[in-house]
Amino acid sequence: MKAARLHSLASAEQKPLIIEDLPEFVARSGQVLIEVRACGVCRSNLHMIEGDFVGFGVPAKLPIIPGHEIVGSIAGLGDGTSGFKKGDRVGVQPLWSTCGACEFCLSGREEICPSKQITGETVDGGYADYVVGDAAHVYSLPDSLQYVEAAPLFCPGVTAYGAVKKAGLAPGKRVAVFGIGGVGHMVVQLAALHGAELVAVTRGQDHAKLAEELGATSVVDPSEKDSERSYEKSVWLTRA
Repeated sequence: MKAARLHSLASAEQKPLIIEDLPEFVARSGQVLIEVRACGVCRSNLHMIEGDFVGFGVPAKLPIIPGHEIVGSIAGLGDGTSGFKKGDRVGVQPLWSTCGACEFCLSGREEICPSKQITGETVDGGYADYVVGDAAHVYSLPDSLQYVEAAPLFCPGVTAYGAVKKAGLAPGKRVAVFGIGGVGHMVVQLAALHGAELVAVTRGQDHAKLAEELGATSVVDPSEKDSERSYEKSVWLTRA
């Protein structure tokens, strides 16, 4: 199989990722082997590759295969692994595995499990033909979603959904989203689906138009004249 591996931390201009041939991975008990069909590119991938996260112990090993917005199809099952079959369409998010037994895992806060493994940061990720996934953290994909559409849902999509859920958005509530980027534009869509009134704060006509198309009730461009008045009104609406 081919994989883009990081051997040493360096700026993107130095092309630190090296595409090389590796033996195909093998799924162990409780794991699945996934043929990667698409893998999104997260900004945090670049931060890791360039060494910005070294102080946090990331990456945990070198060489490593980055990439944590992964979708593909099941190519193999480890001994005793159940719940999937070959050919199933699945996805893997940044949270590769957790212990499942600590106070955080048992209270729905598994993302802060002290024993967690992170896809593409502590274990090999999706910039490869194949990736191994922990079956307990592999998710089925509906047939209606194309692979390239589904991949970003496994990082910015999950992040946006978590924010909207924690905010408890519903009809009659108002919220402001600052920045209509990779995560922000998904928050707009999810907030609209929950029936909330949404103020998008963003610069540039392209982002403003996108926010409106995705369901924003109003858009504020802080770089425009009189934006301060519009901004204050939007904040008041958000707090109302």
